[in-house]
Amino acid sequence: MTKRDYRGRNYRKIRRKRLIFAICILAVLTVAAGSAAIFLPMPERNTALAQGQEESTEPDSGESVRNVDGTGEAQAGSDEFVGVTQESGTSEPEMTEASTESSVPENTTEAVSEEIPVETEPSAADPSEPEQDPADESPVVPESDPVDDSWFDDAVFIGDSRVEGFRTQSGLSNAQYLAEKGMNVSAVFTEDYIRQGGDKVTVLEALEGMSFSKVYIKLGINELGWYYPEIFIEDYSELIDAIREINPGAAIYVQSIIVVSRDKSDQDEIYNNENISLFNGLLLDMAQEKGVHYLDLNEVLADEDGYLPEDASFDGVHLKPDYCKIWLDYLKTHTVQD
Repeated sequence: MTKRDYRGRNYRKIRRKRLIFAICILAVLTVAAGSAAIFLPMPERNTALAQGQEESTEPDSGESVRNVDGTGEAQAGSDEFVGVTQESGTSEPEMTEASTESSVPENTTEAVSEEIPVETEPSAADPSEPEQDPADESPVVPESDPVDDSWFDDAVFIGDSRVEGFRTQSGLSNAQYLAEKGMNVSAVFTEDYIRQGGDKVTVLEALEGMSFSKVYIKLGINELGWYYPEIFIEDYSELIDAIREINPGAAIYVQSIIVVSRDKSDQDEIYNNENISLFNGLLLDMAQEKGVHYLDLNEVLADEDGYLPEDASFDGVHLKPDYCKIWLDYLKTHTVQD
């Protein structure tokens, strides 16, 4: 075989290979063109992409909410923004970078994504937030028109030695009294303080056999030494509950603890006005919680410095007759009438 024949045969082989390669390239281009036609959007969408619009990403309903970090927009009720419509509930194919390059003609400009501001509706009030209740009325009884002694015909006074002194020195003899020296709020339930006939009974047992529509309670001076003031309030609250069980319609008046004199307060570590002020604050809170009336006796029995006047008592604690009458006048001008 001559060199010319050898070169000719090689030339034909090369042409044949080029022809086959060209055919393969043509086939690949044909398949690629068919695939691109399948994913090619509608002409209108191509036009929108060329003009930089994002019609395919706008929710049909027009409602949207801002993301948690406050950036970008997200469709209300969906995890993603792109390609989700509210009418069908299905997702259109997401336009990835590769498919965009294959579907957009080379002579078009690349679409520029712009964030579309969406007005959000003002949020309504949170229904889980409780409405602010109006302030409860103060349990402190304000000054009222004076009543006469007959107001106390159906009244019962419960208390300690200060109430016993009120009974003997105020001149109010038509009321009923359940009072005893040394009485405290806990002993009301357990100690046989009250004599009935030939027997002694507890305050509550005696109260069960009485007819009354008003109860005036005055306790606390003997409890100032208690280590836990909360126990005092718990027992006092139980006393109010017990009275209501006996007579649910009775009006209950809680009287404040009367202050002591300056000398008594300065010299006594227990029976002093600092402790009295603490206990009276607890009584006031309890009266509001239990819905009973509160009488601040110190409005008329304390001097301008907050002490019991020196001439009001022999021992700085128990009142003389004139101040017992001041106490009674205060009760007559601080009543609650239906």
